[in-house]
Amino acid sequence: MGKKKQEAPQAAMAATDAKKDKKKGGGWKAQLEEEERAAKAEAERLFAIKNKIKFISPRHILNEDEAIIREIRDKLIEAYPDGKPTEEAFGQYAAEFSQCPSSVKGGLLGYFGKGAMDANFEEVAFKTPVGSMSDVIQTANGFHILMVVETK
Repeated sequence: MGKKKQEAPQAAMAATDAKKDKKKGGGWKAQLEEEERAAKAEAERLFAIKNKIKFISPRHILNEDEAIIREIRDKLIEAYPDGKPTEEAFGQYAAEFSQCPSSVKGGLLGYFGKGAMDANFEEVAFKTPVGSMSDVIQTANGFHILMVVETK
């Protein structure tokens, strides 16, 4: 009889642990999010292949403070909800807030090919469509947002 009393609490604890594990795993929502991320990554890969992008020319804003970069991005999204600010608007923010020497040119980096920049920066730059703005990118230099101007 004493053995059954011990088994019942252990079984209840095991069921609670299983529920916690299921929540940690995220269940169907996490699976759906992962599938969406994979589909987006594949679409970006196919975009790059289709367009045979070899060189890219972006503008960027660099700041060591992530909060400042996120605030700038939020302001640009507020003004341009489609995520496609004008070059002039993006350039003005770069000139004012970027800590990169390119700020004097409105953040314009000029053309570069693969292997020329920080891997995180480069990966996002080559996946971002022309005229669109990226999410925040972290590199060894700080935090960036970029806008692709041209590709060739």
